[in-house]
Amino acid sequence: MASYTYTQLYGSGSIGETISSGVEKVFTFTNPSGSSYFTMETIPTSSGFYEASSPKNFSGSFIVSASMGLVTSSYIASIVVQPGTQSFKFTPAITVTGTTYRLRGTGGYSLEISSGGGSAPVNIAGPEVTFNNLYVGGILTTTNGTWTGSPTFTYQWYNVSEGEQIAGATNNTYTLLTADAGDEINCILTATNAAGSTITNSNNINSLPLAAPTIDTEPFIDNEETYYVGNTIEILDNTWNGNPLPTLTYQWRRGNANITGATNNTYDATETDEERTILVRCTATNSQGTDFSDSNGVYINP
Repeated sequence: MASYTYTQLYGSGSIGETISSGVEKVFTFTNPSGSSYFTMETIPTSSGFYEASSPKNFSGSFIVSASMGLVTSSYIASIVVQPGTQSFKFTPAITVTGTTYRLRGTGGYSLEISSGGGSAPVNIAGPEVTFNNLYVGGILTTTNGTWTGSPTFTYQWYNVSEGEQIAGATNNTYTLLTADAGDEINCILTATNAAGSTITNSNNINSLPLAAPTIDTEPFIDNEETYYVGNTIEILDNTWNGNPLPTLTYQWRRGNANITGATNNTYDATETDEERTILVRCTATNSQGTDFSDSNGVYINP
């Protein structure tokens, strides 16, 4: 919502307060001399002077206090204000920025309401980046943090190690690329409201360096189970590391020979396997290299 400042040019009252569109505001002022005939008019931004004719439509509603005679209107044609301290209520709904509106009276009194006002956003608690993992392909997500001024946000991810913005990375999430491996990454947030913009940085995140596949736990087949033709043989364990995370492929083997077409992560024993030993070769591959490991063998009973 837009916000507005008002300045009482004559009489008593606060100066420079902020009122927000859609929120009722009560103005209290002292009419300086006799009854005043008030009209609403605009001041063109090009000239800074009043327009000659009035009234002008003014998006918002006025409620004049009982001492003025109750008036509610989507715009003001005219109201007569008696001497002394009076008040009226105004619920603004101005959507045009840069335009000044003035409620002007014949008694030497005028009240100015102008778009803008308020303060640029102030960061109270910084944005925080979290992640699902720090390998290539991992996803970083930033919060907005906590701000005053009800801002909207834009995002720019930044490679701190390289000292440069990451082209096209302008969402609140970012997927790590090969080029980011081993680097510090953060997100630059710009918070903007009607009064201005403020920039702040998130925490830095250290992505993992590139690395060829290395095995963490060897592939293993349960050798306490008795296997027969038709049984399904499964691989246990078989975990690998590396950056990017490696892809795994499988080749089942009968003794020292590959079994044609047996490349799934399970294997169904056939009659050809009777009284033979079956094992699996697991191969891990990423952009940095390839490695493999053979499981233990299991005997297929007749």
